[in-house]
Amino acid sequence: MSLAVRLQTLRPPAGQIGSILTIVTMVHTLGQGTWLALNAVYVTQIIGLSAVQFGLGVSTAAAVTLALSAPMGHLADRLGPRTVQVISFILLAPAILLLLFVNDVYSYVAVMAYYAVAYAASRSARKAMIAGALPAQTRVAGRAYLRAASNVSVAIGAALAGLVLASQDPAIFRLAIILIAASFVATGLISLRLPKVPGQPKKPGASVAVLRDVRYLAFSILDGLLTSHAMLLEIAIPLWIVGHTDAPIWMITVVLLVNTAIVVCFQVRASRGVEGPYSAARADRQGGLLVALACLVIAVSTASNGIVTILILLAGALVHAVGELRQAVGSWGVSFDLAPPDQAGQYLGTHAMGADIAKMVAPAVIAWAILDHGAAGWIWLAVCYALCAIAIPFVVGRRPV
Repeated sequence: MSLAVRLQTLRPPAGQIGSILTIVTMVHTLGQGTWLALNAVYVTQIIGLSAVQFGLGVSTAAAVTLALSAPMGHLADRLGPRTVQVISFILLAPAILLLLFVNDVYSYVAVMAYYAVAYAASRSARKAMIAGALPAQTRVAGRAYLRAASNVSVAIGAALAGLVLASQDPAIFRLAIILIAASFVATGLISLRLPKVPGQPKKPGASVAVLRDVRYLAFSILDGLLTSHAMLLEIAIPLWIVGHTDAPIWMITVVLLVNTAIVVCFQVRASRGVEGPYSAARADRQGGLLVALACLVIAVSTASNGIVTILILLAGALVHAVGELRQAVGSWGVSFDLAPPDQAGQYLGTHAMGADIAKMVAPAVIAWAILDHGAAGWIWLAVCYALCAIAIPFVVGRRPV
């Protein structure tokens, strides 16, 4: 089946609500994808900060996002996810526009901290919105569709960013930032068309009850570690291709394109059969084991030559992509189904914290494994992914008899 035909078979779930969620997601990720591709160059070349100062701002944003994910999710539960989603996206716009006036590291770090507050709120609210607006039986398929759609818009955003980067014109960079801010405002305004999910009244006891749910916390950490497989595409495979194989450097782009195409075409299909937390936990395990297998396949490429190396890398990329599909739907299924309906925001925000922790730790660990240990590093990563994957069904538990 051709890519065009495959895309035509995809339809948003839950009718009009699914369509609005898709538009919100695509407008948001178009702006987000463009900004992620421009961020480093704008800060270091247009503003003139050093790479270390840029890293300080990124680290500050990551720390603030990590700290506020659960509290912002609780806020979405109390006020209603649509309200928080609309406000947070509107607040993201000035966070981006303020970068036009940044001229030192102090103002840059302050702006990034403000950006992180709004981003943490928007992320937790978007997850709670999906949980509240879509029927339980369509949430995983709906999340799969939204991920496929977001991959399309992120790719478009990256292409637009490429045109900006090619211009090397500060005025074009600033115009791009204004348009990115406008995309966030548009996302907030479009979100007003979503149904209003009522906020939940305050209950006695701890405000952030998820912090006492040991099973959910353990799952979030293990699943977060599994999601670090995205860093294999961003860090490990590029370093590996350049430093440990004789493959041409353009294979880095090929691997990324293969992954994007598979996610766009098959993410919805991969969600079939995932019903309830127990089947989702098994899907999570399957995905993690496939990622581990992909690590072993890629490790072999260091001992091959020419076209054989290219074929091995492609095989590894395909196995990784299929693993990513299954791990993603398993992750969504467990995180949605174990979250109490009246506390979806704080639970799903906490689940996102697992991935945040992995993002902070994984880059250095993966680079160390690949650069310092070569094929043995890939084997070590495979073992780590396999252990996390095997542990998840035990943490989630068995289906009650």
